[in-house]
Amino acid sequence: MMGTKLLPKGLAGFVPISIEVNEQKVESILLDDDDLVRMTWEMSFEKHNKSLRTFSNSADFLNKINTISKQTPIYIDSELGEDIHGEDIAISLHDDGFENLYMASGHDPEHFKHLWFLKGVVGKSAPVA
Repeated sequence: MMGTKLLPKGLAGFVPISIEVNEQKVESILLDDDDLVRMTWEMSFEKHNKSLRTFSNSADFLNKINTISKQTPIYIDSELGEDIHGEDIAISLHDDGFENLYMASGHDPEHFKHLWFLKGVVGKSAPVA
């Protein structure tokens, strides 16, 4: 036998078995409270055969943050309709080592110049070509 260890059948019910599920690699993340914006981005990414994961609120996003690679591009709306602004989330993500952060906002890019670590400021159109 090639070094494979076997369990007696009688013990099989007592040995815990865990299955690790690897989530599909996501190419980009969008955090925006606007349903239409999320739907438009999803359709654009799908059209270009790219994967996108969207979140409508910061709580759901932050709940999944440990499943997201620090190199994944993350696009964050400034006005999330919550008591927290996208800029605050971007700062926190930068402090945690996330590298590819963007603001997806209708605001002028000058509005975010204090966030020197941002890779860019995009509008509300999906950044896929």
